[in-house]
This record gives sequence, structure tokens and C-alpha cells, in this order.
Amino acid sequence: MGVTPVFEADKLSKSYLKGKRIIYALKDACMKIISGEFACITGRSGSGKSTFLNVAGLLDMPSSGTMRFSGMEACFRSSDDAASFRREHIGFVFQKMFLQEHLTAIENVMLPLRYSNRFDEDGRRHACGLLDQLGISDRADFFPSELSGGESQRVAIARALINRPSLILADEPTSELDSESASSVMSIFKEIAKKHSASVIAVTHDLSLLPFCDTVFRIDDGILSLA
Repeated sequence: MGVTPVFEADKLSKSYLKGKRIIYALKDACMKIISGEFACITGRSGSGKSTFLNVAGLLDMPSSGTMRFSGMEACFRSSDDAASFRREHIGFVFQKMFLQEHLTAIENVMLPLRYSNRFDEDGRRHACGLLDQLGISDRADFFPSELSGGESQRVAIARALINRPSLILADEPTSELDSESASSVMSIFKEIAKKHSASVIAVTHDLSLLPFCDTVFRIDDGILSLA
């Protein structure tokens, strides 16, 4: 009996009409990612990497094709349904981190819990545990302006994990970090995939970081393939 993929894309396409031309940002993309797998997507700027993540993360709907999450086809009646599923099952780590400057590190980590009725003492203990796992428990009460780039990215990773998602999507998560911090973050993603039984899909332009990944994909002009 085969393992059910955490995420499966089948012929995903995203197209736009430009004048009388159809422009494909993504064309017939196929991917299967299992629990504990850390996959990376490479490709030049504008090749379709972020488009794929936005579609996989339900931030944008595909023009055609299907997606399955743990065997369940993504078929939502409304944007609210998609948003509810996204909050419960998908964690995001962005290039800019988007930490709230007026909140401490632990308050930033707990922020998603406000939307899932788990903003309580148990939620705080879980957030503390994540910061501890990521080696920055001593920074829990620091504000973003008091954190280094690597520390801020770890806070962003903890925030992505707070709802215990099965799929984590990271869009250029190391582009603003020095090489040492970038390697550390990639190691964290690999460890997270194994320890939390989650799947991680990260976009990166830095080819030196690919050895951290279990699977590497490349995307060119919207066409996804194994590298």
C-alpha cells in the first residue's frame, strides 16, 4: 500500500490573458511530496516559482488542474473555506518575514492562534516550546528590532509551525541572510520536516543550499520538472 502524499499537484496551470495572448505563469505542473520530505524549487526570477507557491498555498486559485492535501482534493466553495483550510493545514515563511514590530517574538509566534480559538495558556506553552526547539527561547520577550536577521527568521518559522501544519511553504526564506544564517535556516527546515512529520517546499535561488534538500525541482517559463 503506497504512502499518501501530504501534497499532490496534478497538471496545475495558472494563466493570464494579455491582450489576445494567453500567458502561462505555470503550466501543467505535477508534484508529490510525502510526510517528512524537504523539497526545494529553483529557477530564475519570473520563472513561476512564487506563482506555484501561491497556488499550492491557496493564496491564488489555479486556472486548471487539481491539488490534494493528504489525499483530499482541494475543492472549496468560497475564499473563506480556502482561508480556513489554509490556517489549519499550511504554514508560510516569507522572504520579508513580516513580523509585527510592536509585538515581542513570542507574541508574533502566537499571532495565528488568534484566528483559531487557541490563544490561551496552552498556546503560549506551545509557542515557548517552538522557540526553545529553534534555539531562541532567550529571545521570547525581545522585539523584532532587537533580533538579528537569523533570529527573526527563526521567529517566522516558529509562527508558521504554531498551528501544527502538515505543509510548510517558504518563499526565498534565506535571501536576506548571511551564508551562515542561511545554512542554519535550511538545516532547521530539514529537521522540522522529520521531527514534525511535515512536508516543506521552499523556493531558493541559492544553489549552494540545495544539498540540504531531499528533492530538488526546477521551474523554467512556468514548467516544473525534477532537477
